[in-house]
Amino acid sequence: MNINLTKRQTDIIQAAIKLIGTGGIQALTIKNLSAEIGITESAIYRHFKSRMEILTTLLNFMKGIVTMNYFRISDMNLSALEKIRQMITVQFNVFSENPSYAIVVLSDGLYKNESN
Repeated sequence: MNINLTKRQTDIIQAAIKLIGTGGIQALTIKNLSAEIGITESAIYRHFKSRMEILTTLLNFMKGIVTMNYFRISDMNLSALEKIRQMITVQFNVFSENPSYAIVVLSDGLYKNESN
């Protein structure tokens, strides 16, 4: 699952997922991100132009996880029904191991009140 992120960008995305998972979308601020990672707010802006870019990258990161699992399972020598079962099981396991991912994916109004 590679969407061409640097190590620091991945750290920022993981911290953003954690913040949303524990405090909701309103907890995702540049100030909170910088505190979570232990870098300055200006350092965040060296890696992302805006909070909106962080959100978009976060969703693409999570889409990459789903896509990677889809292709891995679709290449398996299984019946269509078993492939569907595997997809559901794998996604359930991803959410079980990373509860914050489920909160982000199911978050109502992730982009509400955001301007381009």
